[in-house]
Amino acid sequence: MKAIDVSYWQREADWSQVSGIDLVITRTGYGLENDSYYDYHTKGALSLGLPVGAYHYALANTVEGAREEARFVLERIKAYPVTWPVYYDLEEAELMNDSLTDRAVAFCEVIEAAGYKAGIYGSLSWLRAMDYSRISKYSIWCAQYDYDYCSYEHPIDLWQYSCTGSVPGIPGNVDLNECYKDYRSGTATPLPVDPAAAIAQADSTFPETLSTAELQRMLNLLNFGNLTVDDNFGLMTAAAVRTAQAGYGIDVDGIPGPVTYSKICGQVAAVQTKLNELGYPVAIDGRLGRSGIETTDAVGMFQKNHGLTADQIVGAQTFAAMFNTQPAAPVETPTVIPEPVLPEGFDRHQQVTAHFNMFEFSCECIWEGGPGYCDGFPVQPHPMLILKLEEVRQEAGIPMSISSGIRCPQLNADVGGVPDSYHMLGRAADVPVYAANGITVSELAAIGRKHGLKTIEYQEQSFVHFQWND
Repeated sequence: MKAIDVSYWQREADWSQVSGIDLVITRTGYGLENDSYYDYHTKGALSLGLPVGAYHYALANTVEGAREEARFVLERIKAYPVTWPVYYDLEEAELMNDSLTDRAVAFCEVIEAAGYKAGIYGSLSWLRAMDYSRISKYSIWCAQYDYDYCSYEHPIDLWQYSCTGSVPGIPGNVDLNECYKDYRSGTATPLPVDPAAAIAQADSTFPETLSTAELQRMLNLLNFGNLTVDDNFGLMTAAAVRTAQAGYGIDVDGIPGPVTYSKICGQVAAVQTKLNELGYPVAIDGRLGRSGIETTDAVGMFQKNHGLTADQIVGAQTFAAMFNTQPAAPVETPTVIPEPVLPEGFDRHQQVTAHFNMFEFSCECIWEGGPGYCDGFPVQPHPMLILKLEEVRQEAGIPMSISSGIRCPQLNADVGGVPDSYHMLGRAADVPVYAANGITVSELAAIGRKHGLKTIEYQEQSFVHFQWND
């Protein structure tokens, strides 16, 4: 299954145009702060009939803090049918310490005590830093980019293989994932077509085998997959078969046999029967063939006549209209508050505030002796980061320099940054703290938090990481 994870960073998503995905995992927030687009994304995914999971960006450094974050998450997700696991997103550098496994398990225990499935998200290094014997019972989601496969030594349910993917309807970069396990049951998540109706249609007239091409077309029609019809039974086709099997409540092994074929053909027959009732005459045979278009064209015509996206897929909206059930609630578009901007006309060398020059935020790779991977500005520094740092500078009343601002992906990898570092988004800056200035790391960080910046205190290295999240 093709899965994406979304958050505030994908706030421009137009869910009426999103396609080509099977699962959406939405961010509830970070620490004890809400992700302001959690509801928008979750409603958008559900409006397309897609199953949803959730993830939460961990900031807690204690076991009780992790439990508090879990309780925060439960309040966020309770209004929605979250059928995939709720993942604890571990990637803040200062949180990788001896209590890492304890905190991850504490979060998961609270989530599962509330009746949800829990999981842990992390890069390869983070997952390897944990005690697998203690986390093995939870769903594991591993991030590892630029590889043909995930090299984690233990079973995983999700592999995040790219942070620069593209999905129709969502501008900009999107995290792409392969999901290997289907958490839906026959009752927990509504199927695209009522399984009871499908099973009632199944009888001995349906075949015990189908060509792979016809199977792929039927799985696509019934919204169990988004498959290329190539007559090749590969990993994606097997994943779609598993999705169907889980929905029908039969053995989930990804291998289609007589029982699986019977259910799928029965469901197609149920759709064909309903099409005839609605005035779209088609043969009721539970078949599509390798290239036959009668049934799929009839579905497309029905969709067009009812103001639906004519994708020839019986998804949630089409099923609701076809079988006269309650359609999904419309997606509410949140009010977007314009972001403040720096003075017009600034360039890469301009003095943009009283104390900061734009060039101070450039990628270190172009500084003297650097490897020169980029031109210094693979992205622009976020205006709010600069403006908030100026506020901190004025309140602190001490000189402040930027030791690390923007990072290009190559430099971020060189310095051991997390794969989705806010430095690569132009939203983070590190500021050294010198004792001679009469201020401590904690004191400078506290001023940053007062002005709305997220901070991480690096006591031994004597600097503060400032980050603008909103």
